[in-house]
Formats: sequence, structure tokens, C-alpha cells
Amino acid sequence: MLRAAVAAFDSVLRPADERSVLKALARLKISTAYRNQYEDDAEFERRVYVVELCQFPLDVVLEACQRWARREKWFPTISEIRDECQWLVRYRRVTRDALANALPDHGQEQASA
Repeated sequence: MLRAAVAAFDSVLRPADERSVLKALARLKISTAYRNQYEDDAEFERRVYVVELCQFPLDVVLEACQRWARREKWFPTISEIRDECQWLVRYRRVTRDALANALPDHGQEQASA
């Protein structure tokens, strides 16, 4: 039963795909004020945001972007939106880790790794 719970948490912690993150960022950009920049800089910036945000589940990225757009006037820095995602995903990660630590063979897996 614990293994099934850990597996369920693993599935809801699956990282987002790049295309969906790009769409979320585009919606956020439309919803907030954004500084003008050169196209070369914009492409590089998009790639950096995508790399950072693809570490989180898609629903977390979407929720973070929606919350930011409702609350703030300006487009977030990478650290601001990453912090928002970390805040939203923290309980999932803590719960998943607690369940994994409760598995009977958890200590044996760590010792052999």
C-alpha cells in the first residue's frame, strides 16, 4: 500500500513538458507588464525559464502563473516564479519523501545505492 502511495505521488510530481510551460509563460506574459527587449534576448530568456520551470509538475506551473498574474503587475523574475512553484509543490514532495522513508526496505535501498 505504501509503494502504491509513493507511486501515486511520483506521478503527480512528474515534470512538466516544455511546450506546456511555454504556453503558460505566454499567458503570463500577456497578463502582466513586461519590459521591452531584443528578440535574441527574449529567446534566450524563454529557454532559461523553460529549463527552470520544467522541474515542476505542470499543474504547479500553471497555478503559479495564474496566482502571479492575479496578484502582480509585472512579469516575474525566474527566481520569483520558481519560488512560487516551490511553495506550491512543497507538501507533495514532503509527503512523498515521508511515505518513501516509511517503506520497510527503505534503509536497505539507501545502503546499497
